[in-house]
Amino acid sequence: MKYLVFLGSARDSTLPKPARLGLRVARACGRHIEARGDGHEIERIDPLDFDFSPASSRISPTADVTCPPPSSP
Repeated sequence: MKYLVFLGSARDSTLPKPARLGLRVARACGRHIEARGDGHEIERIDPLDFDFSPASSRISPTADVTCPPPSSP
């Protein structure tokens, strides 16, 4: 069985120490699951591994982007 451990923090500020406390918790969860010895696979999902920038910043500046008019009720 494969377990997904989601890291819920992308903060990398200096407080609290360590800066990414959630990373330490995610690692502890993974170790706890592995310690059971059932041969389960752990995959950590880290939000810093993905691009969550606004979609408008990924659109080409030359693209023709128009919004449809609002529908009437």
